[in-house]
Amino acid sequence: MAQTRKPRGIPATQEGLEKLRQAKAAGRDENGQPLTYERIAQKAGVDVKTVKRFFGGKGVDRDSAIAIVEALGLEITEIVDPKDWNSAKRTLNTINWREVCGKVLAQQREQQRLRRQATERGFELNVYVPLGLVERKQQQRRRGDVPPSLASKNYASGRV
Repeated sequence: MAQTRKPRGIPATQEGLEKLRQAKAAGRDENGQPLTYERIAQKAGVDVKTVKRFFGGKGVDRDSAIAIVEALGLEITEIVDPKDWNSAKRTLNTINWREVCGKVLAQQREQQRLRRQATERGFELNVYVPLGLVERKQQQRRRGDVPPSLASKNYASGRV
């Protein structure tokens, strides 16, 4: 029952990767230092691993891709395939979370209203909980003539 997941990230195209590498090589930070993955990550506000993944041709999420590209002074449309970009945008917009959350909230409020009405009218809520009986194990009876060394061991282990 193994399912293959569709990759959620957006990868850079081959041309985009070349532009990223050129911008990294030509770029300088605010102190005039050459750009490194760490400096790009700091400027973009993402993790260094994310920057390395993006430069390695792997997919990253939309916000990270935008941040990295803008940190290098490039446009996202130059770096990623427009088909990938638009399909990812479409996927994000298919669920109207405001509507979904509103419906769930309305259901919860209705259930709460019904519970209050039942309580005000004095109805009891009978809940059936099946209980299983378990046979109790019989412990061995101890004789009264237990040597002191064994008695202290039993006491220490909590068997008394």
